[in-house]
Amino acid sequence: MRISGIFEDEEGNARYLIERESGGAKTRMIYDEENGRMDSVGPEEARRMFEDGEFEPCSLPASEMFFPDELERLASFFAPEYGGCGMKTKKIVLYNGKIAVPGGFASGIAVDGQTILSVGSSEDVLADCGAAEKIDLGGRLVLPGFNDGHMHFLAYALSLEQGDFTGSSSLAEVRSRFRSFLDRTKPEKGEWIVGRGWNH
Repeated sequence: MRISGIFEDEEGNARYLIERESGGAKTRMIYDEENGRMDSVGPEEARRMFEDGEFEPCSLPASEMFFPDELERLASFFAPEYGGCGMKTKKIVLYNGKIAVPGGFASGIAVDGQTILSVGSSEDVLADCGAAEKIDLGGRLVLPGFNDGHMHFLAYALSLEQGDFTGSSSLAEVRSRFRSFLDRTKPEKGEWIVGRGWNH
């Protein structure tokens, strides 16, 4: 595995474009260090990310950046028997449960890796499941994953009064955007001018 691109935000959180070649085929993943998420990316999208300045090109063996246990985990994302998410894909049917769905509860659910195949009564789900591991929930409750959906409203509002240099590919472009920002905002003499988004 090699790291071919790095992006670091203003808070020091890094994202890595990681490539692995096997049998002449190259697989690319973006690893987000902050939340541990790994997402696959195609060659055209990877090229666009470099062109847009989203990633700083580099060429490093992954072993120079990550500890052995991290390397083992990252390697699992590339394994063909995994569903691109570090989880082995396996068809499972949960039945005789209390499965929370919009507006009420179902008693059965079939999943394959991170994909929900069907939700309904235990009888219907079992009848449609074919070859799958079957787990009797014994009336237990199943809830969906909870996501912390929130926004930094104040930070966003303040950012609207700052110069936005996101995607700038050169100092000349930053200067040009800076001049446009000054022309538009006309700050008072002695007033601080704040910019953001330039990954130099």
